[in-house]
Amino acid sequence: MLGSANVDVVFIPRTEEIYPAGFSTYVIPSSSLWAIQPTRGIGSRVYNRGVATIITKLFQLVRPDVAYFGQKNAHQVAIIRQLIRDLNIDVSLRILPIVRESDGLAMGSRNYIFTPAERQAASVVYRALLVGKAFIDGDVRDSTEVEKAMKDLLATEPLVILDYVKVCHAETLSALDSIIPGTMLMIAVHIGKVHLVDNIIWRGGANWHL
Repeated sequence: MLGSANVDVVFIPRTEEIYPAGFSTYVIPSSSLWAIQPTRGIGSRVYNRGVATIITKLFQLVRPDVAYFGQKNAHQVAIIRQLIRDLNIDVSLRILPIVRESDGLAMGSRNYIFTPAERQAASVVYRALLVGKAFIDGDVRDSTEVEKAMKDLLATEPLVILDYVKVCHAETLSALDSIIPGTMLMIAVHIGKVHLVDNIIWRGGANWHL
C-alpha cells in the first residue's frame, strides 16, 4: 500500500529500541494543557507525558523538516506545538483538517470497532458541535451557555458516556468565559470501546474550521 503511494522509507522501531531497559526520562508539558484532566485517556497527565515524550523522541530520531498531524486530536496538537516552541525543535508543523464521514463523524482508525447501534449513536458528537456553532453564529458569546447546549444534545444519546465538553482557546486550550475568534469547541466521549474526540474552530465571522 505504501509503495503505491510512492513512499520510500518506513520507520517502524521495536518497543525496546524506543524504551530500553532502565528508561526513566520523560518530557512533561504544563500550563493550560492540564486544563483538561480526565482520569484516563486523552488529556490525562499520563497521556500528556506520554505524547510529549514519544513525539520528542520521534523528532530526535527522524529529524524531519516537516511534521504532519491531524486536527482531530486537538489536545495532541497543542502538546506538540508547545514542545516545538519551548524546546526550540527545528521542525515545521502542518496541521491537516479533519476528514469526516457523510454524517459528520470524524474518521478514525478505531471507528470500525463500533457496533451498528454505536456507529449510529456516534453521529451525535458532530451534531452537538454544530449546535454550539449555531449558538455562536446566533451571537451567543457566553461559553457556559454554549457548553450546556452541546451537553444537552449529547445527553439524549444513551450510548454516549461524556468525558468532557470544552470551550477553549484553539492553540493553548485555555478555558474561555466568552467566545472570541480562535475559539475551539471540543468534545470527548466514550461509546462502547471507542474514546471519540472531535472539535471545530471559529476564526471569526463566517470562518469555521469544521
